[in-house]
Amino acid sequence: MMSKTEGTITEWEAAVSRLRENLKRLRGACGYSQPEIAQRLGVSLNTVSNFERGQFMSKENLRKAEELVRELQAELDRHMTERRGWEQDSSKQPELQVKYCDYRCPACGEIVPGPNQGFAFCGACGSVIAVTCPECRRPSPLGTYYCAWCGAPLRSDAPRKEHELDQAESASAEDE
Repeated sequence: MMSKTEGTITEWEAAVSRLRENLKRLRGACGYSQPEIAQRLGVSLNTVSNFERGQFMSKENLRKAEELVRELQAELDRHMTERRGWEQDSSKQPELQVKYCDYRCPACGEIVPGPNQGFAFCGACGSVIAVTCPECRRPSPLGTYYCAWCGAPLRSDAPRKEHELDQAESASAEDE
């Protein structure tokens, strides 16, 4: 058997390295933080952090980590099975609404889903990005004169539309 200094690793070191990689991968895939993993293992945060960065743990903690990896893999497998079930049975699928970032917030400059998608506030800074139409109650971008949905005037200083001007001219002609 060759020593560590000659550049080869033992089976034990290879197994520990795989355990380290699996723990880190599954922790991320399952959405756990290092402090949560430390709590589940009953060790300190430094122990988990150091282990993920290549340092060794005691044999007792390695056994606990091995068991936790099995639990996390089972948890991930359950989640993936549920997800496949959703994909096959659309009645189980949660309704997803895709929102596109199509509006630049005047306050913070972030591009966020805007009034055209029904948003009245910036998702980044919380600033008002729309006015609510008094007629249809839908949001339209700040500074617009007319509702993008129903055409109702949003501001008292809104210029009159052509059909309103035609109606006003015909009404004044009838008065004469």
